[in-house]
Amino acid sequence: MRKKILCIISCICFSTCMVTDGYADDYLKIGVVAEGKYGDNVDCDYNTLKTSVSLGEYFSDRMCTPEYPNRVATEVFFYKNEHAWEQDLKPGNHYNSSGKLYPTVDDVDLVLYCGHGLVKGRNGLTNNSLHFYTCNSNTKFHGSGDVGERTNSSNLLTTEAQWGKGDAITKWVVTYTCNFLNPVDTERIKMMQGVHMVLGFSTAMYVDRLSAYDFADRLRQGEKFIDAFVGSSYQYIFPHCKKKGEKLTVSALTSLQSYNDTLFEYSGKPKSSDISNDYYQFDYKFK
Repeated sequence: MRKKILCIISCICFSTCMVTDGYADDYLKIGVVAEGKYGDNVDCDYNTLKTSVSLGEYFSDRMCTPEYPNRVATEVFFYKNEHAWEQDLKPGNHYNSSGKLYPTVDDVDLVLYCGHGLVKGRNGLTNNSLHFYTCNSNTKFHGSGDVGERTNSSNLLTTEAQWGKGDAITKWVVTYTCNFLNPVDTERIKMMQGVHMVLGFSTAMYVDRLSAYDFADRLRQGEKFIDAFVGSSYQYIFPHCKKKGEKLTVSALTSLQSYNDTLFEYSGKPKSSDISNDYYQFDYKFK
């Protein structure tokens, strides 16, 4: 079945309007990669995320519904559990077990990932990663211990993401996972190869499907991506952290020209971080 330097700034906003090169006159294309059944792999150290898939469903359903105020997106793919692979989020052409080309991150305007995230150094990883129990197959899973957990095909490292590269149409990447934007990984800027922004967390977080529904609803009503993500995360995810006595840092790594992006009004494609210093990480800290 298949289918250079970051400036850390907290809570800043801009009052001037940017020049807009894009409009959502047609439906935006979205994709979801949701990994939840980690516990099905007895060798995986990380617990099952029971609401990972439903978070993706809540987001996609709200974005694609024809209800108020209008339909704004169409779902191109939704890969879940054993059918969610690391290469789904890697640039370039990828093929399924039948040898057929299938749609991935490069083929959508917005992609959402929900699953475990590992911080640099965890299990010996060289960078922050999005973690999978699969090994780019619905029948192959990573082995046990640190060596198994850091299997390359089970982890998308920040240095491998390279979102927006070449002809990719990817504009926004949303990650509901722990620590993917943690600043301990000083190479995370390499992800920015034409993508407008990456939204996520620099600390631990807790999956709450209502946060994704609210995020989508705010986007449909015209809120800026950053405001919508921070607002929904504060409302639905922070209470889980507060209850456990933990802090929450919601982060946005973005091209400055894309800071004010909304679903309906957004910047043109930014230059790669290889040749541009126009990238900043904004951290919103709640405790």
